[in-house]
Amino acid sequence: MTQEMIMSEQFMQDPEKILAGMRDRHEHVFAASRQTSFQILDVWEQTLSAVAESQDKLAAMSEVDWLNRLLRAQATFTRELADASGKFAREILQD
Repeated sequence: MTQEMIMSEQFMQDPEKILAGMRDRHEHVFAASRQTSFQILDVWEQTLSAVAESQDKLAAMSEVDWLNRLLRAQATFTRELADASGKFAREILQD
């Protein structure tokens, strides 16, 4: 069967079958991108958690009181940012 005959047969198919096939492919792409988005979100949260942990370690090493408090406040803010942004992004991705 030649390439021209194959293409001709494809165009003669039922339009509903063609649309159903396209819909299936699009749904597969959307599902894969959604899963990837969740994976990226997990990595984002892990990264922010590691940053907060580093800020806590720096705070523990600091002998200057105001710097210690500043670094601990930054660590708290970073953790809260990770938590809030993660929850918000998951809510959006669930819809």
